[in-house]
Amino acid sequence: MYFLTSVLGLFLPAALLLGLSWAGRPAASPRRLLGISLLFAVVGVVLGRALPTNPTTLLYASLAQILLLLFFLASQKLASTWIGYLWQGILIGAGAFRWGQDRNLNAFTATGIINTDLLVNLTAVVFGFGLLTILALQVAAICRLQPRLRWPLLAAFTALLLVPLIGDSALALIKLKAINLTTSHLSFTARATDFATRLPYIYPLVFMHLVFWLVWKVVIPRRAACRVEDPILRRKALADYRYAFRLAAGSLVVVAVALASQWYWDSVASQPPKLSQTTRLTLAEDGQIHLPLSTFADNDLHRFDWVAEDGKVVRFFALNRYNDRQSVTTVFDSCMLCGDKGYALREGQVVCIACGVRLFLPSVGTPGGCNPIPMSGWKVVGDELIIPKDSIEAGMKYFTTVEEQQVTDPVNGEKMLSSNARRSYEFGAKTYFFSNEKNYETFVATPEKYVKKTKTKSCCPGS
Repeated sequence: MYFLTSVLGLFLPAALLLGLSWAGRPAASPRRLLGISLLFAVVGVVLGRALPTNPTTLLYASLAQILLLLFFLASQKLASTWIGYLWQGILIGAGAFRWGQDRNLNAFTATGIINTDLLVNLTAVVFGFGLLTILALQVAAICRLQPRLRWPLLAAFTALLLVPLIGDSALALIKLKAINLTTSHLSFTARATDFATRLPYIYPLVFMHLVFWLVWKVVIPRRAACRVEDPILRRKALADYRYAFRLAAGSLVVVAVALASQWYWDSVASQPPKLSQTTRLTLAEDGQIHLPLSTFADNDLHRFDWVAEDGKVVRFFALNRYNDRQSVTTVFDSCMLCGDKGYALREGQVVCIACGVRLFLPSVGTPGGCNPIPMSGWKVVGDELIIPKDSIEAGMKYFTTVEEQQVTDPVNGEKMLSSNARRSYEFGAKTYFFSNEKNYETFVATPEKYVKKTKTKSCCPGS
């Protein structure tokens, strides 16, 4: 979805301007148009990838695009086909240059071989360019039906594109200290550069108004013209009406797809994965956690937490790794590299919330990398997943969340809230709390004596 919306966002202005440009020129050779577009697209991407992304490059690139847009607007009075070919290459190349500067293109494929990600991303790019080609043809066709709309649209689309380019130029000048960093300058730059994020919505909406104008000025009158009695004139009028109607309907479909794609990316697909709710668990009388295997039949990620005696919250999750057979695994909801930010399930893969790494389900439970930390000691008995207390306690060192608990001083047995304890001491992956300094020092001197004492009478919350 990202590559589809990146193509639509960066090449949509070029597609609309080229549609308006060709609306005032003789028909062009499709083969020549395709060759020029591909050549300049490759050159633009290569330059965008090769040139450094520093303020100087940003300034020169922005100023060059501003001048090119002004020359483009001035040259529209010339109906030469060759000038059309020239602007076809320049506008496609300018969009490709900005596309090449997008470092997210590195995620096009993670390997050097043809895989599913590569095919999906390539399909999205081809679909995006196909959609823009149809859009450009529709703009040209509408403006040929309503020629007086061509120049107002040329001016409007060019002005919209100039706003973020001027903002980029101002930002580069501020970074180069060519203009002073003032509140007004910074405010203008922020507003102008932010305007670029709205263009993927503004351009389609303007085009939608153009379609409504077509319906009002062409489709409805042509429909009324079909009522003539002469059969020859009626067939001609019906053909004209059907052409205009299909053009309007097709244009609405294309603009709806473009808007829906951008909205879905901004509102859904680009949002970081969110942690699902955890289920608070307590130990059974046998000191273990019992979970029915039927819980994991939905192949979803089920997150749980357990609170230790000292208030430390330990999170873990369990899931079935295969759709066609039972293969439940249990791991801590933490990573040795990224910490305890947790994991979520998205599109059939486990995603690390901290770094965004995607993990295939069969790999969950294996150590290393950004995989969740494996939990040992759990087992499947009959129709239950059983997790011993010791297995959960082993994960206490991987988490930082602590809830206020009623704790017991291991030296004198005094009960208190963990937040009111004077001192605390971590021993054997557990945290012990003390009501005074003397008890703390006594425990630190011989912790084994008091740990053994507290183990014989410890009671976990909820057990």
